[in-house]
Amino acid sequence: MLDFSSSLYLGIDHASHTLRPWSRLTTGKPGLLYKPPRQKWVEDKLAELMGYEQTLLGTSTLHLFWDVFGMLSKMKVVIYVDKHAYPVSQWGVERAACRGITIRQYTHHNDELLYRQISRDCKSGYKPVVVTDGFCPGCGRFAPVKQLLTIVRKNGGYVLLDDTQALGIFGRHEKTGNVFGTGGGGTLQRQQIIDPHVVCISSMAKGLGVPVAVLAGSRQFLKQFAETSETLTHSSPPSNAVISAAEHALQVNQSDGERIRFRLSKRIGYFKQLLSDIGLSTHQSCFPLQTLKVLPQLNSRKIYTNLLQQGVQTVLHRVRCTGKICVSFIITAKHSIAQLHQAALKLAHIVGSTATRKNREFNNEYYGFGY
Repeated sequence: MLDFSSSLYLGIDHASHTLRPWSRLTTGKPGLLYKPPRQKWVEDKLAELMGYEQTLLGTSTLHLFWDVFGMLSKMKVVIYVDKHAYPVSQWGVERAACRGITIRQYTHHNDELLYRQISRDCKSGYKPVVVTDGFCPGCGRFAPVKQLLTIVRKNGGYVLLDDTQALGIFGRHEKTGNVFGTGGGGTLQRQQIIDPHVVCISSMAKGLGVPVAVLAGSRQFLKQFAETSETLTHSSPPSNAVISAAEHALQVNQSDGERIRFRLSKRIGYFKQLLSDIGLSTHQSCFPLQTLKVLPQLNSRKIYTNLLQQGVQTVLHRVRCTGKICVSFIITAKHSIAQLHQAALKLAHIVGSTATRKNREFNNEYYGFGY
């Protein structure tokens, strides 16, 4: 089976023999009373990587969003949520709504509408909290954080990002020949922003392959979070095994991350070229989630089913920001040129493409890595 359904974008594995050993998985103590020995090291390295003053690890993004919105619901705020933001952040917003906080939705990246809403509410003394994804795989765009900050900052509010998709993938936009930039620190690094009015919640499970979440922001915000957190009081901290895996992920990212991201970018570019050769295309984004453009004559459900029957596992999903049912291939750094070629040929057969693949020699030096 050719698998294009895993979101382990960089393909970083955390085999037990590669991890720092632990004497016990957990202590049974709540996070408020106990922090695993290496957690502080991981948090400091994440803060450095992501460009925030401080970070705090959490069991999951749901735990962190639950607590952050519990904290914000005690303030005089209005929450503005991108209607196509990732569901987990919206679950946190629902908690604030249950506590009587005013919630307003705005159209995906419709800054003009958002500014009008905020300007109206702030006249009554409310602080704005804008909730959105740092990077949207559906349309391939980053949140316009700098623009959002122009109105949020002067009204004492926050931009709250779910940056799960960008962490480990996108970084500082430097002239290195890599579309992802360098470092893998996420949206703020990509947009060269340092601002205490930005708060970020990300999972490390996609780009870095570790099932743990991180809250990033100013020291003041995280201090207030720690003082009011309910999950730190009533839940265990991340296990020693997870902390060890997070430590390993950051070490691999530091020593080998640029090479892996370069390989990934080449794989994605090659796959897009293969599709172009058979008369198909994906959306313009260079992101690992490569979504086939919907054509009138192509039925996404049928393509997905036929690919599965041909031994190709893809992702059938509704794109949040367009509402369309689409088929996506998730390209990872572990996919070989041969696997990408096989998938494209099977797809060509299914959609009845009459295009022939251009003659192309596999030039290992050009593509960076062989099969």
